[in-house]
Amino acid sequence: IGAPSNSRGALLRISTDGQLAQLLGTDDTPPQTCSRNSVGNSVSLPLCPEQHAVVTPDGVHLIVATPMTGSHYRLTSHDIARGRAVFSVLIPTTRTAIPRPIRDSVAADLAEGVTAEPELGRHYAGLELPKFFPPFTGLRAGHDGSIWVNDGQRLLGRQRWHVFDAKGILVRTVELPRHAVVHAVGAREAWVVEPGADGFENIARYSVRP
Repeated sequence: IGAPSNSRGALLRISTDGQLAQLLGTDDTPPQTCSRNSVGNSVSLPLCPEQHAVVTPDGVHLIVATPMTGSHYRLTSHDIARGRAVFSVLIPTTRTAIPRPIRDSVAADLAEGVTAEPELGRHYAGLELPKFFPPFTGLRAGHDGSIWVNDGQRLLGRQRWHVFDAKGILVRTVELPRHAVVHAVGAREAWVVEPGADGFENIARYSVRP
């Protein structure tokens, strides 16, 4: 089973014995000047919009967030067993320009990497750093059907998540400590790992206020 010619790839379900079981969806992210996909060669610059996909903890649904042109992204929930979409909605966002100091810092880090590994230069040749933050950089699926989408602006000093219900309706926006790494979520809670004292890490649970 192949992906349609106008898509960048396919989301496949593979059985435990390595056999192709089902085509679940495709990567319909519009072409980007900050990424390149070809046979045997797929590269993407930092902050380039990319599709994210996660399976719900119960294994029933595949949740996919796909960047679209302009100021929208598509959020889709697939019923894996039935091979159909439960919902597919366009989510509006506000495009936020990446400040010049951040773009310069990313460019400097990239140049340093290319200097250390010259082969990277060939892969990245002709690509341009994005001028706007991606619409999201993180996706989590809750045990209760909730869906958390990170707004992609951690480099501005915050970590903000938009929380959707099982029907794809936005119910709230929450903010967590910048350096917390989100591992599990629910409609009103998030379990994270965050830096602690003396180099240790803490496991913390944050409750969402009404």
